[in-house]
Amino acid sequence: MGYILILVRKTTARFYSLAVHPDYQCRGIAKSLIKQALFKLVKLNIKTVKLEFRQSNIRLKKLYESFGFQQIAVLENYYGNVDPAISMCLVLSKKEAITPEYIN
Repeated sequence: MGYILILVRKTTARFYSLAVHPDYQCRGIAKSLIKQALFKLVKLNIKTVKLEFRQSNIRLKKLYESFGFQQIAVLENYYGNVDPAISMCLVLSKKEAITPEYIN
């Protein structure tokens, strides 16, 4: 149905890929994957999570913003001569690991 691929280096993680099969989109699967990932990353003492995605993917931007990700840059030519990329970052804390939105 879906997956999230995360690269971890010391205290920083990068969401490398997040995908949900089209037949299962808009069912909360991506949200659940992100929640579980953030919960585990806090337990691993990760301080920062970064990611990039196509600027045209407004639905994904809203999803990441709902977790507190902040836009840090627009990356022109990131995908070649098509859509620019949005770069976002989230700073994690131990407090977030125990809040219900990361556990449910």
